[in-house]
Amino acid sequence: RESARKTFTRRKSAAEEESRLSRRSSGPRSPVTAGAVAGGEVDAVALQCDIDCVFETAAIKRRAVGPKDVQIDVKYCGVCHSDLTFAVGATKDLGIPQHWPVVPGHEVAGVVVAVGSDVTKFQTGDHVGVGCMVGSDLTCRACKRGDENMCLNQVPTYGGALRKDDPICPVVEGSGETQTMGGYSTAMVVNEHFCISIPKAYPLEC
Repeated sequence: RESARKTFTRRKSAAEEESRLSRRSSGPRSPVTAGAVAGGEVDAVALQCDIDCVFETAAIKRRAVGPKDVQIDVKYCGVCHSDLTFAVGATKDLGIPQHWPVVPGHEVAGVVVAVGSDVTKFQTGDHVGVGCMVGSDLTCRACKRGDENMCLNQVPTYGGALRKDDPICPVVEGSGETQTMGGYSTAMVVNEHFCISIPKAYPLEC
């Protein structure tokens, strides 16, 4: 739908909403310093759609940064045809379960603002990307040969089922969330294994 396409591009409005919510908070927000780990769940603003494919800004929670996680300040997110397909519920015809509201987006580019204690691939200030997956079991034969996309326990960037005991993509306690939320948001927390390094000389918007 044309109206949905226009709404997908409203990244600026999400940022403005985050700023508004910040101003309403009681007291100043603590800055994230180099190498620091966020003390708790991460506040973010997302563009989420309902079953009628109507998009609105919404305050969401990302999980606290775990030992192998990086927290990303999302700067850009591309719009893919699969985002549209998923948003309107067409994937149900393929036997893929779907629940609303949905936060699409799997072409993410941003800046690392916090890292977990066991992260080795990234540090704060690095530019990173996130693709169509944010989790897999990392133990099966497919994962061990570098084919995580063939893993039977893979977790897509949005619409993927969450399990409380999942060490890669745990559920945010008390949030009521049951599925992953994608890059149409101001922040993400992702296991470092599923982040891609982007050279700082390369424009993030490209």
